[in-house]
Amino acid sequence: MSVYLYIIAALAGVGAIMNVFAIRRSSVTPANAWKKYGVFVSYVALLVFSLFLHPDYRLLLYAVLGCIGLVEFASRILRSNWKVGKILSILLYLQIILGFVLSAQMPQETIADVILTVIVFDSFSQLFGQLFGKKKLIPKVSPGKTVGGTVGGFFSALLVSLLVFYSKSSPKNSVVGHVLIVTSYILYAFLGDFIASWIKRKLNIKDFGDWLPGTGGWNDRFDSVFFALSLSYLFSQLL
Repeated sequence: MSVYLYIIAALAGVGAIMNVFAIRRSSVTPANAWKKYGVFVSYVALLVFSLFLHPDYRLLLYAVLGCIGLVEFASRILRSNWKVGKILSILLYLQIILGFVLSAQMPQETIADVILTVIVFDSFSQLFGQLFGKKKLIPKVSPGKTVGGTVGGFFSALLVSLLVFYSKSSPKNSVVGHVLIVTSYILYAFLGDFIASWIKRKLNIKDFGDWLPGTGGWNDRFDSVFFALSLSYLFSQLL
């Protein structure tokens, strides 16, 4: 588990350096950029902390995180005029949160792999997008997502996961198998972000909330990890 901590600590440092360059190259104010970075570091610290809990306590923590997200999500949906999608979106979200909570029972190493992949993909997608992103990926759904950012985030997550893979004395899978599994984690995270963005467009809102500085709401920060861990748990039960 120590290798995950070393990598996450190193990535936090790299993220801070890239944040400086991103501030210089974009219109984002330094105060907002560092607030957002601070929220992200706190989010990462909470997820890392969960890895060291007994599975029962981790399940309890995930239940609390999920309930906060559910309350925020439902309150936004129920206040909207989106008649057709209200019930369906809440039911979908309930399934995702249930899967997220139950994912606490997965092996510690699996949870760590998913969390590390999501953290790297999310953070470096944003940083590469600020530095090199010009072409929009899905402008009608998520205007801030760029091709350069997504590609940069994908390969960054893949590279970091391979560093973890080769640091293990006896990996459970082949290199090809590992790459395929990590790619699935990235797709789950991307899908979660895409669905959340699509729902926000339907509700005509920018964020689900406004109480996390520079980030928005609880679901604006946790959507990717909710989906990634939930779908990872689902497929682990099916396979």
